[in-house]
Amino acid sequence: MGRLMWWIRMEFRFDYLRDHLDFDLEDKGHRDWCYAIVDEVDSVLIDEARTPLIISGPAETNAEHYSVAYLIVPLLVDEDFDLDEKGNSVSLIEIGLEHAETLLRELGAIGDATLYDIGKVSLVRRVYQGAPCAPAFCPRLTLYAETLARLSSLMNLLAAPWKAAAFLMGCIKQLRRRTVFEM
Repeated sequence: MGRLMWWIRMEFRFDYLRDHLDFDLEDKGHRDWCYAIVDEVDSVLIDEARTPLIISGPAETNAEHYSVAYLIVPLLVDEDFDLDEKGNSVSLIEIGLEHAETLLRELGAIGDATLYDIGKVSLVRRVYQGAPCAPAFCPRLTLYAETLARLSSLMNLLAAPWKAAAFLMGCIKQLRRRTVFEM
């Protein structure tokens, strides 16, 4: 015996859109439906089509992704990016994503996963957001990258990147206050 559910059209539309934001099947409200009976379909398809529906998901709160992206973006090189001077934008290209994935794997941030795994969407977004701050496009960040590399080698921070993130963020704040950082 099948289930029979009844919704008003506005509820159904929003539930349908919310379902498309969920990654897990058990979180979806509409599933296993084979048929739908729609009353006043012209109202749903024509009249309501003029009203855009906007649904946003919950805000991401994974602060570790920001720290990790902030560590690897200065280590990316010119060839990892596509610079559009006319559009005033910088974007990471496929080679850059592969390089970022290698760096993240070395840091232990993604383990054996890839950047294309569904759980890594937030991390990839943070790397893309950091792309305009890469040393290739901001000379002052070259100094940051050199300093971070020195700090990494001196303290062997790559062995425990999560514990070192707070220390490195403090160093970066100090670097922002000065143009020269002496070791």
